[in-house]
Parts: sequence; C-alpha cells; structure tokens
Amino acid sequence: MKVTQYGGGWQCIARFLRMDQTVLTGLRCATTPPPAGQAAWETANTMPASVTAVPPEVSTTENMSASSVLSFAVKVYNSQRAALSGLIVRVADADGACVREQRCEPIPPRQHRMVELSLPVRVWARSFGPGLRIQAFTGDTAVSEPVMLMPGVTDTLRLLAIDLPVELAAGEAATLQQLINDVGVDGQLASVYPAIRSSLEMVATALISGDHAAARAALAEADNLVIAQQQRIAGQCVHLAGHGHIDMNWLWQWPETVQACRDTFRQALRFMDEFPEFSFNQSQASCYEAMEREAPEVFAAIAKAVANGRWEIVGGMWTEGDTNLSSGEALARSFLLAQRYFIEKLGVRSRTGWLPDNFGHIAQLPQLLRLAGINAFYHMRCGPWEGAQLYWWEAPDGSRVLAKTGQGYGETVTPSIRTQPLKLPKSVPQQMFVYGVGDHGGGPTRKDIMTAKRCARSRLFPAVKFSTAGQYFDTVRPLSAGLRTHKGELQFTLQGCYTSVAAVKRANRALENALQSAEALAAAAGMLGMEWPATALGAAWKTLVFNQFHDILPGSAIHESNRDSIARYTVALERAAEVKTAALRWIGDRVRCARQDGAPFIVFNPLAWRRSDVVTAELVVTEQFSGIRVFDPAGDELPVHIVKTKQFDADIHVWIRFFAKDVPGVGYKVFTARFDAGTPPVPVLHWGSPYATLPCRALSAHEQSLKTVTHRKGIVSNRFFDLAFDRKTGAIRRLQMKSGKTSGRNLAGRKGLNTLAMYIESARHCSGWILDNAARGPLPLEVTRPAT
Repeated sequence: MKVTQYGGGWQCIARFLRMDQTVLTGLRCATTPPPAGQAAWETANTMPASVTAVPPEVSTTENMSASSVLSFAVKVYNSQRAALSGLIVRVADADGACVREQRCEPIPPRQHRMVELSLPVRVWARSFGPGLRIQAFTGDTAVSEPVMLMPGVTDTLRLLAIDLPVELAAGEAATLQQLINDVGVDGQLASVYPAIRSSLEMVATALISGDHAAARAALAEADNLVIAQQQRIAGQCVHLAGHGHIDMNWLWQWPETVQACRDTFRQALRFMDEFPEFSFNQSQASCYEAMEREAPEVFAAIAKAVANGRWEIVGGMWTEGDTNLSSGEALARSFLLAQRYFIEKLGVRSRTGWLPDNFGHIAQLPQLLRLAGINAFYHMRCGPWEGAQLYWWEAPDGSRVLAKTGQGYGETVTPSIRTQPLKLPKSVPQQMFVYGVGDHGGGPTRKDIMTAKRCARSRLFPAVKFSTAGQYFDTVRPLSAGLRTHKGELQFTLQGCYTSVAAVKRANRALENALQSAEALAAAAGMLGMEWPATALGAAWKTLVFNQFHDILPGSAIHESNRDSIARYTVALERAAEVKTAALRWIGDRVRCARQDGAPFIVFNPLAWRRSDVVTAELVVTEQFSGIRVFDPAGDELPVHIVKTKQFDADIHVWIRFFAKDVPGVGYKVFTARFDAGTPPVPVLHWGSPYATLPCRALSAHEQSLKTVTHRKGIVSNRFFDLAFDRKTGAIRRLQMKSGKTSGRNLAGRKGLNTLAMYIESARHCSGWILDNAARGPLPLEVTRPAT
C-alpha cells in the first residue's frame, strides 16, 4: 500500500488480490490525516484495533463477467496488551448498509490477523464516488478507525461495461470500450490528461445513477478529447525491436552460451507462431553457427523466419567484438566471415550494425560498416553528446552511417513507451525501442508482447508496431537529412577493461600478427602452386574474432572464460604456425640459389611494403665452428650477432641476429651464412642443459680496452658513467655521466630510478571494468629482508 498526501488529506493507493481471474488496480483509500506526523498520529489512535488493506502488486484482467467476484485481504492489528476476540470485519456502502462481513480469529496482543473478503464486481463498481467503508467491530461497537476504499475510474468503467443498460446503443457501448482501452493501458494516463479524466468520471457517475442522457453526453465529450489528442500525436510511432542480447562466455562458459542461444531462439520462434505481428532481431554469426551444429531444427526454423521477413539478422559480425583492442584486419575479418556465413546459410546480408554493449567505438567503424554492406548502426554506450538519439556518424574517409542510441538493449515494454518519440526531433517522430531480456539471453517476454498490444489499442499512444531494425532505419532514413553529424570516435566508458587480464590481450595480439604473417606466406606459396590452407586459416580466424567479443578480450569475463580463451588462442597459434612453416618450406624448396660457399637462407617479409629490420634466423650445422659471417645478395658482409646455440644430437642449432635491408613486401631476399672453422670453437649448449647461456669467445684487444668496469659497495663504474644502487631493493640512487653535456649531474634525480613502489586500489563493484580514480600511490616500500 502506497500512502501519499493530497490537498491536506491522506490517501492510500492499493492493489488487490486475484480471484476468479478478477483483479482491480488503482484503488484509493482515504484515512484521517495525522495531526503532527506519523508517530503522533499513531499515538493519538486509541482504538484497540486498526484495519489495513494489504494487497500485492497485480495487473487488471479484461475477462471479467457480471458474476465475477473481487477478493482482497485486510490486515487487522491488535494494538492492546490483551488478546482481542469476537472481531468482525464489515464492508459497508455509503449509506452504511453492510454489503459483506467476515469473522476474524482471536488476535494475540501486538499481533495481527489476515482476513479474506470478497465482493461482487457489481457492488464494487457502484461504490465509485463515495467508496466503501471497511471497519472492525465487536458486536455493534467499532473497535477500529474506518478505511474508505474506492475504485479508480478506469476499473469502474471496465466493470460497468460488463452489464451496460439497454438504453445505451451499441455504438455508445463500443465508444465506452474504446475509451477504456485508451486510458486503461496506463494507470497514470488519467492524471496526465485531467480533462479526459473528468469526463470519464462523469460517465461513471451517470451510469451508476442511471442518467443515460448525461452518460451519452459525457461519453461524447471524452471521445472528442481523446480524438483531439490523437490528432496531436499523429505521425508518431514506436518501433518495437525485439532482441535477446547474448554474451559469449561472460559469466559462464561455452556450453551454457549455446544453451542460452537455443532457449532464446526457441522462445522467439514460439512467439512468432502465436503472434503473427511479432518480429525479432538477432546478431552474432557465432550464435547461428552454434544452432546449425547443435540444434539444426532451430536453425531451420530461423531460416524460414528470415525468409519471411520476421527475423532480421543484425550486426554483420562474428560476435559483438571489441573495436578498441582489435586490429583493423581482425575487424574486417569479423565482418567478412559473418556476412559470408549469412549469405551462404540464410540467403541475406546484415544491413544494420549492432554493438549495444561495447565499451567504446573507433572512428573508422562507419567505414568498416559501409565496406561490409551496412548503412545503419545501433549502440547503447558512448553517445556522441548528451541526449543523443538519432544522428549521422562519419568516419575519417567520409563514410557515413545512420546511427541510433539513447536507450538500453534489454528494456521492458511498459506504458512509458508513449513518450519515446518525444526524445527525437519533431521532423523524425519515429522511435526504435529495443526490448527483451538480455546478457544471458531470454529475449521478449509474453508480458512485453501483451503490453505492446494494449498500448497499440490506445488512441492516446503513438502508433506502436512490432518491427525490425532494418524496417526502422528504412522508415527514418528519408527524414534524416537534417540530423546532426558526429565525426570521430565514440569514447570512453569502463576504461579498466583495457588493463584487465593482460594474458588474453597478449595472446590476441600474437594471434593477430601470426595469422596475418601466415596468410601472407600462404598467398605467396600459392603463387608457386601450394594449395590454400582454407580449413586451418578459417578455423584460426574464427577463433580470433570469437575471442574478441566485448567481454572476453577486454578482460571482463570470469576466470573460467579467460582460461578457455587462452586455450583457444593456443590452438589457433599452433595452426597459424603450421601454415607458416608449410608455406616457408614450399617457397624455400622453389627458390634457386647459385652454388657458392656457405649456407643460403631466405628472409621473408610478410608485410605489404618494403622493409628494413633486425632479423633473428635459426641455422643448423653439424660441425663445430669458431664464428659466423653473413652476406647479402650483393656479396656484402653484414654485422652479425650469435644469440644462442643448442645441440640436438648431431645437429647444432644456431640463432643469429643481423640487419636485413630492403626486403620487398610479401617477398624475400636470399642471404648466405659462412661458418669459420678456426679455433677456439664457439661453445655450444647441449639440449640437456637446464639453462640457456650466451656463447663465449676470446675478447679482442679493442674489446679488452673497453672492459674496465669496477664494482664496489653498490657502485658500478666504467669509463662512461658511475652508477650507485640500493643493494636491498635494486633502486638506482645515482647515475652520473663522466663526459658530455650531462657530466657531473645525477640523472636519477632525488627520487631515484627503478624504485619499488605500490599502488593501492580499493575493492569495489565492477573492479574489472572501472579504474579506481581514488587509487593511492605510488607508495614507497621498505624492504625489511632482502632476497637472498
């Protein structure tokens, strides 16, 4: 029961229990006003008992009949220190006549009893105006203050319409029913339109009193007022876009994601069978592929619904992937793989970009969308300005998409959708409202659909229609010329996602690079006749774009999901390495090298442009050697450094590092390594050694002259600088050059370098998403026991 104050008096808004499918809402309960606050009022109430209606939240049903019964509960409280017995709860009309009474079991001191009461709906309806009085009695003596109950005007009219007098014509009865539909969908509408409410109250009063002429006049007046309001909102429309947002492995793992897809899609298909006007929107090719594999009957039904235009495929991406952390090529592949899948399997191409839950959007996304055949975009987070709804989003190259934001992706359909078109410019009175349970799937509910149907019947509402995202954007595009344009990225929110779970981010970048290199090598090898590794590369790319989902790559998923993603990265990296190795061998076997001393080897550049860079190469010999020299194709010797060695039985593996200049894009150069056979030999580490060591050799006279390093009591010196460090923490306290412009100055500063410090971030909600702006630090640490 909700208690509010109106004009000096107090009223209770009550909702009553269901019985025989009869439910009433909006009942008003008048009480005596408190003299000086609630506590003083309770003190002044000296009656031995108090009566209160105790209803739960319920909804009004529309299938009542003249024989229906209204049932409700009353709580009777004993405020005495002694038990109360022989109580009777009576319901009386305005004339004091008892219309219902019910005995109450004895009530212990300071406790209460619930008393169930019921009334014929006809009695309840005709109490409109004066209301009904509920009071507790012992015999004929009142032992509680009365509680006055009165039905709302909409419920009164609904009840009166059950048994209208014959004096009213069929047209007037239809008008009354339409007015009930107009106002009854929302309990607040009567308050929003006071003139309509006043006319409806006159209708109710006239029908109860039997004044048919007054009833007709009031009906006509109320109908004209509703028609006038209907004309004022003509052209407004709310497009209800049903959707079930499904997070890929957020707080669960893949088997549960598949189950969420299956359950969500099955329910949407059932609603399509039950409600011919219902339509549905769903993104993410990964969901559809899972259904094709795990639930083919569901996939077949989806294909039929897509063909009929009632199921729209949105998004055009493999998953709703994060755009801030993914590479441009990975984003392009997500669109490519998804759109190709949709065309091949379902015969359509997605036309609407769909990233409602992402944590920001890159400036180039409109360009990628247009290149993928998409000309519209829906998102929730990171609007271009406060209050943004519908706007043009333009990429740096001038590509534009019509974008929609301004609401969540898992909304519930309520009568509040009536005002949705008012959020848009008057030139575009069409609003899209995305609804349906989300994150773990679910989609639209029966209550959503029934509420939408009731709203659609009300003339006080804009047009309400079940729609798809494509239908909405097709409708508003001709009206969009005057909309504002946003240029650039859409940022920022939940920035902590760009620091969480670094292992996932590291694996993502490694796989992005590995796949691009493997694909370039495979393409070059294909020009020499190698078969394209479609299966291996296709599976690895799907793994990459799946793992770039906006809860996996940003690090906002649970540990189990993170672990699973690392496992998928590992498998995909192995596939990419296999393709890379096979392509390099295929190319190497077909490169002709002139016969000469030394071992030729190929340096391949997988990038699309000419490149000069440091190269690490692995060479294999079977004989001991004292040094290595490397020559470019022109025969010029290049500086080279031996990184490490490792012997596996007879084979000696040597890793060298040198600078390769001007290697052509997606091409190669042949270099030659010559192994010197002098003495002493380069030390080689056996495979059984647990530690990798750098090879040693005798230093030249010049190198010996440079080796003048001293180390004494935490101070390291050579001919270039003096460096003093803390022997406990490793912090550099002083770094002083011996020559040059900075000679004599401590470059480490007062705070030093390489200091050990700590930041304290408080534990709180969404710590994986949100950076702690109040984090304290850096806090210096004192080492009480140095490492040994």
